[in-house]
Order: sequence, then C-alpha cells, then structure tokens
Amino acid sequence: MNHTRHLTRHLEAVVARLLTEFRVVVITGSRKVGKSTLACAVLRERSGRYLALDDPDTRGRALVDPVGLLSAEEGTTVIARSSSRWSCFAP
Repeated sequence: MNHTRHLTRHLEAVVARLLTEFRVVVITGSRKVGKSTLACAVLRERSGRYLALDDPDTRGRALVDPVGLLSAEEGTTVIARSSSRWSCFAP
C-alpha cells in the first residue's frame, strides 16, 4: 500500500473542506514535504490559478499592486513562495 498517496488524498479532502469554510488556507511545513504538490492537487479539482512569487513578473505585480493581483475573480488562487520553478501546470 502506498501510504504517501493515501495521506495525500486524505489531506486533499481536508484542504478542500477547509476551502468551503474559509477564504484562506495556509499549507506550511518543512522543505520537500509536498506542500506545493498538495496545493496543486487541490487546485486541479477547482477552477483557479497558481501564482509563483519566485517568478519576477508575478513578484513585481505583487509588490506594485497586491490587491489588484488578488482581486481577479478566477476561483481558487494558490500563492507559492518557493525557491523552485515548479508549477502545477508542468507536464
């Protein structure tokens, strides 16, 4: 049995349920434990977008107009602060 996959599916359901009750859900933890993977898995089940703050354009928009960046009605928004260029939409 793949315990990691079972745990991920469980946490996806927890985050999805929390998103029905709260506007913001923070996923935090140590490096390389699957925070981005979990966020992207939840995002795949919803309409929305992924904003990576390590992208210079996104970071610049966030610094200049954070309200404008987040005010777009695009469903769920995942904001990633990471040192990698990993994306939910990579093949």
